[in-house]
Amino acid sequence: MPTKPTSPLKRVANWIGEWGPLILLFAFLVVASVTLIPRDIWTLNPNRIRAVVAAFLFGGLVGVSEIASRYRDEPLKSVMSPYGLIYCLLNGYIAVLAFFLIVNFPGTFGSLAKNDFLAAVAAGFGSTIVMRSRIVIIKTADGNEESVGPDYVIKIVLQIIDTNIDRWRAIRRQEILGKNLAAIKKLGDFSTAWLYLSASLFAFQNLDDARKKILRDTYNDYQAQGAGSEDIKRLGLGFIFLTLVGESNFSAVLENAANLSADASITSAQNIPTPQPPPDLVTPDPVVPPPGGPPIPLNPPVVPDI
Repeated sequence: MPTKPTSPLKRVANWIGEWGPLILLFAFLVVASVTLIPRDIWTLNPNRIRAVVAAFLFGGLVGVSEIASRYRDEPLKSVMSPYGLIYCLLNGYIAVLAFFLIVNFPGTFGSLAKNDFLAAVAAGFGSTIVMRSRIVIIKTADGNEESVGPDYVIKIVLQIIDTNIDRWRAIRRQEILGKNLAAIKKLGDFSTAWLYLSASLFAFQNLDDARKKILRDTYNDYQAQGAGSEDIKRLGLGFIFLTLVGESNFSAVLENAANLSADASITSAQNIPTPQPPPDLVTPDPVVPPPGGPPIPLNPPVVPDI
């Protein structure tokens, strides 16, 4: 049954709901910068502007590396998600603030404040370390340690962003599995599907053994559980395989595996002619009598030994 097309108003509402937090954050940072940061700091020359941009880019790269390390199937798509961009924007903005602190307090930062490029590098790659610092560590009644300082704020913000990126990616991954579950079923039962998907991993040259082991461990866990729907097992296997190979390779691998499975089925179902048995070496061929002669008995009498 064809799906009902989404109305333009609903598409706009979905777009605002998805990208609205990023737009609001950007607007908030602009307003906060204009109203809270002293005006004399904004007196920039062309070289200083380049350094500010460099600090922002370096800080953003730190955010990109942190997000990409958490999502192995499609790291770049995770970074380009709304909340991934929010995290990168925050890292870049914090780096810019750190840069202004360095260049405006030369008595504290010494020679580093006299070179804009070095200040940009230190702010871009070092601001995360500064913001993760703990000023005071308080031990709670249950024995856990809670930090007081920028580390606490960054940790909470990262947890919120990480959760929303995971949810955003989960929706996409469920759509992919829903479209390709039939292709996994065509591979055969759960054991046969696992064999095809495991064999396809040999196409990757830089896939380490630890990641390949994840697929094998998933199969062993399902087999150890015994009971369970075949479709549920295939679904779990598909999610693990999607994490290993990524979106761009997932459908192609399944299509090639299905072709191999079909070829194997056709080969086994072909009618191969049955070879004729070898001639009987025990029973001799019947002897044909010569023309006009007496017939030769089929069972001649046995002559006793003398």
